[in-house]
Amino acid sequence: MSWVKGLGRRPWVALIVLIVLGAGLAAACGEARPTDAGPSPAALAEQPIATSSPTSLGVPATQAGVSAPAAFKAQERPNVLLITVDTLRADAVAAYGNPRLSTPNMDSLAGEGAKFTLAVSAMPQTNPTHATIFTGSFPSRHAIFHHMASLLSESVKPLAEILQEVGYTTAGHFSWISFDPQYSGLERGFATWERHTVDRPFPPGKTPDFYEEYLDSKADVTSDGVLSWLEGGASEPFFLWIHYNDAHWPYEPPAPFGSMFTQCQTCMDGSMDSIKRIAEGYAPSPEEAAHLRGLYDGEVAFVDQQLGRVLGWLREKEVLDRTVVVLTADHGEGFGEKGLYSHQEVLYTTATRVPLIIRYPEMVPASVVKAPASSVDILPTLMDILGMDAPEGIHGKSLLPLVLGQEDGKERAVFSQLWDSRKVAVFYQDKELIKDRSTGSVQLYDLEQDLLENNDLAQAQPDMARSLEQRLDAWVLDQGLGR
Repeated sequence: MSWVKGLGRRPWVALIVLIVLGAGLAAACGEARPTDAGPSPAALAEQPIATSSPTSLGVPATQAGVSAPAAFKAQERPNVLLITVDTLRADAVAAYGNPRLSTPNMDSLAGEGAKFTLAVSAMPQTNPTHATIFTGSFPSRHAIFHHMASLLSESVKPLAEILQEVGYTTAGHFSWISFDPQYSGLERGFATWERHTVDRPFPPGKTPDFYEEYLDSKADVTSDGVLSWLEGGASEPFFLWIHYNDAHWPYEPPAPFGSMFTQCQTCMDGSMDSIKRIAEGYAPSPEEAAHLRGLYDGEVAFVDQQLGRVLGWLREKEVLDRTVVVLTADHGEGFGEKGLYSHQEVLYTTATRVPLIIRYPEMVPASVVKAPASSVDILPTLMDILGMDAPEGIHGKSLLPLVLGQEDGKERAVFSQLWDSRKVAVFYQDKELIKDRSTGSVQLYDLEQDLLENNDLAQAQPDMARSLEQRLDAWVLDQGLGR
């Protein structure tokens, strides 16, 4: 299946699995945590990890338990709140069309702001896409091509640095180890940089294969850290980034969320043992795949509940309406669609289509935008809303003209790629074309009629396929990805 990349500590094992499963299934590999080039879990185990409070990196964390409200003052520019939910596919948010889900806080943002129906991850890996969000650039410019294996280029200026230079208080509260400075370089410009993870029980003397075997992400712990920072005296204008990691495997939501969307008593659970089974080639039954998706949906519902605590605090303090709120994800997740699981080596919409919501009542009207958008567009959009110039040389374009009806977006094309650019994709109007550059083969899908891409139209619509392939080839050349 698609979890082979999770065997990053043992590359020879991953190679054997890839050979056995074949090139088709290798395209479904899961995100490497760690990658081959990353540190081993055993080495990381020697570092101090928080068990019930944030791990502080950079500026010391605000002490928990502080209840005094922040002394906010009216400023010329609004606050900025950027929320990224790891592994959040678009249809895991009720506002994106799944009636069984329970995400009232995300739905509220969508109803009060601009909801982009076809927002695309620049790359279905965590660190590279977060670098794209922070810089408005693709990996060819920001230099993070692989999760936990490369650092942000010194030649780019990330969003936190830009805002800090004009007087913003900056803070990042995140819930996964990949953002630690030595594995990302994404801390630049953040005065506060805090990781919120908790220890998992782990058998003594055993070497873990996955970080998730001894580290956990809990949205309540993350929100605790965020509220502590807000209550401890954060001043306006602020730029606050919150990252929730719960939706990433393992899928083990707390009660009652674990049984909210599935009640299968005989299915494999969402633990790391189950993840390993899939990595080793076990094919979950349709019932088991649905069960895993139900557990995942429970994780998302739990994140939504905890996000509601932060949004509720901002509403209560009358701060929310003077804050530009952006909610998005780094990538999605597969649950057996096309026989594939996870995300890292997948350019289908299960992995690339993510929610993108922008709420700022003063400037952003409640709206639904169908034109393609990308994570690369978030920074220039924020610059546009704030009345600031975007850095020169970035790849993204502001989405504000689409929201305000000044552009129709019919000629917008957005792009996605795998870490090695072996496969690339273009989204144009309601079409997606995926190209395997190693073979030259292409796949074409009509996303309006076939969102989960079951019907390849490349042979039936050769002119459209040829036109989109030319767009894609031009982008590849412009990015310097080689022929």
